[in-house]
Amino acid sequence: MDKTISGPGAEAGGFYVRAQGGHPAANHDTPHAEELTLGDVFRFAISALPFMVAGAVVFGLIALMMLTFQRAGLPSMSAYRTALLVTMNSNQPGKYPNGSDFAYTDLRSPVVLDEVFRTNKLSDYNISLAGFSDMVTVEPYSPSYDSLAERFRARLENKTLTFEERKGIEDEFRREIEADRARGILVTFSASESTKLPEVLAQKIVNDIPAKWASVFINQLGVTNLPVPVSGEDIVDTKLVAELDYPLAYDYLVNQSLLVKSQLEAIRALPGSISFVAKANGKGVVDLQRELESIDQFRLKLGLKPIVDQGLTREPAVTSLIYLNLINSLEKDASEQAALSQRTSSVINEFRSNKDAGQGGITTSASGAQFDGAFVDKIVELSKQGAGLEFEQDLLRKKLEYEIANVNFSDRKGRLVERLNSINQGTLVGDVRANIEKKFLAGIARSTDDLNRLWADSVQFMNDLNEKRLNFDKSLYKLTDLPEKMRVEKPSLVTTYTLIVAAAALLAGLVAGLFAYGWRQAAGSRYLD
Repeated sequence: MDKTISGPGAEAGGFYVRAQGGHPAANHDTPHAEELTLGDVFRFAISALPFMVAGAVVFGLIALMMLTFQRAGLPSMSAYRTALLVTMNSNQPGKYPNGSDFAYTDLRSPVVLDEVFRTNKLSDYNISLAGFSDMVTVEPYSPSYDSLAERFRARLENKTLTFEERKGIEDEFRREIEADRARGILVTFSASESTKLPEVLAQKIVNDIPAKWASVFINQLGVTNLPVPVSGEDIVDTKLVAELDYPLAYDYLVNQSLLVKSQLEAIRALPGSISFVAKANGKGVVDLQRELESIDQFRLKLGLKPIVDQGLTREPAVTSLIYLNLINSLEKDASEQAALSQRTSSVINEFRSNKDAGQGGITTSASGAQFDGAFVDKIVELSKQGAGLEFEQDLLRKKLEYEIANVNFSDRKGRLVERLNSINQGTLVGDVRANIEKKFLAGIARSTDDLNRLWADSVQFMNDLNEKRLNFDKSLYKLTDLPEKMRVEKPSLVTTYTLIVAAAALLAGLVAGLFAYGWRQAAGSRYLD
């Protein structure tokens, strides 16, 4: 006879067994206790919810306390920024109008920061000059980066571009960004809350830095002033020309024309000189250079040089003596340069040999046979320091300089020898000589007058250009707009770091609450058993 025994909770799945003949028997239809459904997990989580909330609260409070202590231990910094564009008129990048070097770090040079420090009385806020210097940073800034990036991004989206075309566009973008960064400067002043600087004063300081830089560099250092012109005296001494023999007078004029050429090249390098014209004659620097070229090519080289090369001279004996002395001097100079070049080659070869042999360079005894004095010491020192390729390249440059100087001396010597031979031959005589001499003297006189006039024009041109610059509204920069979020950056309680810490604390609290509830249930089951 089968008999079913049921107890409390049988309907709820607590237990049920089937017995036969009053004896309990195993029930092969009983569900497995290990089987869990999604509903079971959901009910378990609902039951554990109070524990999970409590865990999240506890862990959240712990994280809040940790962040509070951490923030209390660190100074709260506020960053104030301004951006500017360099607008100074200069023909060369990285140069002030007067030609001196410019660097964006000039904005935080000691003389500028000292001026800002004093005028804003920062010592009243217990800030030292050194501390203030640490608060200021200056860096390149690209004001047009977003627009440039968008423009080049649109070009790069073209799917038909080849690899070379894409590389060319990327290189162009890089160059434009670098050029844009060369004009833009970002100035940042970071002040700690402990200094208790008023916000108005902090914003004034960050704007004062470029303003003081411009004021100091313009008014004290004169970076917008043009170089002082050279003397307005005649470049060619008329009396000296009259005293010199004909070939020496010609050489003198050639040398002075080179000085005029250097003067005009220096003027042309000045900002604004290309488009400027002198008030007196309406000539520009290009006009003056063209005139000098005409004098040099057609008056001196084609007009007077052939006559000198034919041996025209007023005092052959004296001039021959002078030329012989010059030839001997040039021979000595050329020989010296050739010897230096040869010695340098020997040092280079020995340096290479020792370096390949693992000896690190030349030795003192070996170099002493080639050079003397300080140069030996320098070579040995560089060799011991393992200067390597740089040291070898420096020697090669020296060798090239010696060889070029040798060629120049030899060339000058050759021309003097030819002229001396012409003088000694004395082929110019009689009426031919008289006519050539007359033409030569007229050419010398005219060239003298033209060079002196051209020199005076160049000096006047520079004076007029200086006057224009002195009357011009001088400026080195202009402020540019910054995005609102960049102008002032205040310390914020809510940062990416704090959000990550808070999220991790809440998650850890929920998991801890869940485990606490599970442990409590397991402990309760063991107690009932």
